[in-house]
Amino acid sequence: MRRAYGFTLIETAIAVFILVVAILAALGLEATSLKNSAKARTLQEAAAVSDRVFQELRTAGDLGARCADLDGGEMEGLTVACSATPCLYDAGTLTCDASVADPQLYDVAVEVRDGENVLVHARSYIRPTLPLGGGEGDGE
Repeated sequence: MRRAYGFTLIETAIAVFILVVAILAALGLEATSLKNSAKARTLQEAAAVSDRVFQELRTAGDLGARCADLDGGEMEGLTVACSATPCLYDAGTLTCDASVADPQLYDVAVEVRDGENVLVHARSYIRPTLPLGGGEGDGE
């Protein structure tokens, strides 16, 4: 009896099927990777926007007014929400309330959204900056 060399039609079909399944799995993995990469890039942009908002507020002359200006605005295509509550620190107690007249700190909350999705929610206490040249002995 002679031994046949080569592949049968069934063996070839099974090999092609396995190859197609492997290629489809690789394509699905690539699509998932691209989607996750885009999400990561959006979150990184949102974190950068949040940092920029806090930097602006740290140097703002009137922190409360600047936060109100930023609230509802857009930066790099993302919506910013900002709230600043004046705070008073007295005898070991921190009181944050809109009625505080001469705040020593502000309780600041910043949210960065992409449509309805909250990407970043950050909160910090910021000390208001002192006006430059407003004190005694400024040479005038």
